[in-house]
Amino acid sequence: MSICFPVSEEISQYITTGLGYFDKAINDLKATWKVLVIGIVAALVLSIVLLAFIRTCGSFIVLLIILVYLAGLVGLGVGCMVVSNEGIEGL
Repeated sequence: MSICFPVSEEISQYITTGLGYFDKAINDLKATWKVLVIGIVAALVLSIVLLAFIRTCGSFIVLLIILVYLAGLVGLGVGCMVVSNEGIEGL
């Protein structure tokens, strides 16, 4: 079994560029594997902490979201009333 490489410079340039890209990618992974492992471990630890927080304080978070939503609706209503009264007084 033999491998046939093209003789033309243009085609061989693209072949070496393609192989060079993968070599660069592998070299980058070899250089930064420690950072990748630390990032993965940190993401797992933070997700476990967030899961525990949501599990213990879930009802408080839901109540807080409902109260913020209602306060936003009341604030928008008051804002609309103020703007509509300013328009009536101007006439």
